[in-house]
Amino acid sequence: MKRPDFSRFCLIGTCLAISSLVIAAPHIPTDDKAILDTLPVRPGDPRGALLRDLRGKLSKDPKNLTVAMNLARAYYSQVAEEGDPRFIGYAQGALAPWWNASDAPVEVLVMRASIKQYRHEFSEALADLTLAQTKDPKYVTAWTTSAAIHTVQARYDQARQHCDKLFSLTSRLLAQGCVSSIDSLTGKSAQAYASLLKELELAGAQATPEQKLWVQTRLAEMAQRMGDLVLAEKHFKTALALGISDGYLQAAYAD
Repeated sequence: MKRPDFSRFCLIGTCLAISSLVIAAPHIPTDDKAILDTLPVRPGDPRGALLRDLRGKLSKDPKNLTVAMNLARAYYSQVAEEGDPRFIGYAQGALAPWWNASDAPVEVLVMRASIKQYRHEFSEALADLTLAQTKDPKYVTAWTTSAAIHTVQARYDQARQHCDKLFSLTSRLLAQGCVSSIDSLTGKSAQAYASLLKELELAGAQATPEQKLWVQTRLAEMAQRMGDLVLAEKHFKTALALGISDGYLQAAYAD
């Protein structure tokens, strides 16, 4: 006798239940190299081709520092844009040969710290950053990242000290942005806002779109702390109009 096709008779709820049971069946790979998931990249996005190219090169030469750093940075930028934490694991994987090395190059130490701070491993991240700052006191990202971590931990004095270092290392706009961010959290929002806005105006066309986005987002947050939501929204919209995808900006504006 021919078996009846129950799919034609089941109610919607029953069908969904049966379907979910099938989907929920676990799959245990037998090969450690088996691909379990492919991270999404929009069709036509040149970053997809870049990632594939870098992954191919790194698979042939896993200890190529330049390729590994380029791939780790590319993955980390995807996290910043899309907020997908899976890219963090991919970035760590790119740095596998140096992940536990105490003598890792400065750029690896700083990227390693960035990955750790994303996972809220703040003590470990600061240890890497301290080592990086000792090896290369002029490495800007080491100071900005440590300032950000101290800020999250409400260690504002330490954060301010690290921001002050930036005035001799990078543009006044970014240095003032760092300082103003701290001041706005310690009862000086109006002064911090005015100082950063002035530096943005002075920078003019010399400021890159990425720098403008970062500063406009900081100004929006300061305006929000001052209770001026109209002004805050103006800065958020100015930042969004730059057309740069940034997950933090979108989340802050949504709030």
